[in-house]
Amino acid sequence: MGLIYMEEQLNKLIPLIKMNVGKLEKDMNRELMQYGITFSQSRVIILLYDSVYGNLSMKELEKKFQVTQQTMLGIVKRLEKKELVESYSDPLDLRVKRIHLTESGQDMGKKIFESFHETQMKIDQALTQQEQETLTFLLQKLYVSIAQPG
Repeated sequence: MGLIYMEEQLNKLIPLIKMNVGKLEKDMNRELMQYGITFSQSRVIILLYDSVYGNLSMKELEKKFQVTQQTMLGIVKRLEKKELVESYSDPLDLRVKRIHLTESGQDMGKKIFESFHETQMKIDQALTQQEQETLTFLLQKLYVSIAQPG
């Protein structure tokens, strides 16, 4: 495999991934603007909305979204200001901060879920279920490969 071929492939692949992610995020942010929240905030709401237990710890949120404690704290604080989530100390371990949706947050979760459904329908029109699964598998495989040190 020659250097020119590799450069051509990277020059196709990276911009295509960035364009797709950018377009999806831009569309979602435009849709979510009517609710006064960002895509990052909506992901936290949806995760809590869909949570079996109705709450998650800050650590669990950080891990799920692969962000720093500082970043997640900022997202949660903005959601608390909007009265969409509340945080409290875990009764079993006071060092653990847990987050759950307020009633307004539950309502917001339902609205966001419907918005996400519309985006999923666009994806479903473009790709079959098998193609979506293959794309997901390939992107995960690529991530694991490039995330390895060295």
